[in-house]
Amino acid sequence: MAEEEWADPLIIDQELDTDVLLKALGNVDKEIPNLLLDVKPVIAHLVSLDSSTAEEEAAGMAARDAVERYMRNLDNIQVILRQAVYFLRETRAAPSVLRPPAIDGIPRPLAATLAQPATSTSVSSGGGETALGLYAARTEVAALREMLAAAKALRAEEAGKAQGEGDGDGLEVDAEP
Repeated sequence: MAEEEWADPLIIDQELDTDVLLKALGNVDKEIPNLLLDVKPVIAHLVSLDSSTAEEEAAGMAARDAVERYMRNLDNIQVILRQAVYFLRETRAAPSVLRPPAIDGIPRPLAATLAQPATSTSVSSGGGETALGLYAARTEVAALREMLAAAKALRAEEAGKAQGEGDGDGLEVDAEP
């Protein structure tokens, strides 16, 4: 009954969505220190100088259990990370989501792209795809909407002039003979 109440935080048993994915990634973050602690009994067993067979056997069993736990947790972490990458690709997330943050860790909401390494001096040498930041994307959308409204207004104005010119007696005179 205790096993039914306890659930492994590294196993996703729900439909994959953003909330489940973020919770699973948080669990991975919490599990990394435990994963590293699983190495401790193995190292202790390898460096032990005990000559007692009972102690050596107990240390060997603890090391074997630690290796099994380590491999199981590592496998679960890899599954979650693969599912995260799959989810981001399937939802067509921007490539900037998969890139690590800048070294200084300062968010740049006004920037058009993520900060590039200092070694790249020209825009064309980047080779990678650039994505707009949130503020830049909103600014671009607003500018495109204004351009669309201006183009519609010009069309309406030209259509009004064309109808106004055609309302005469039906005869049109060319300016050039």
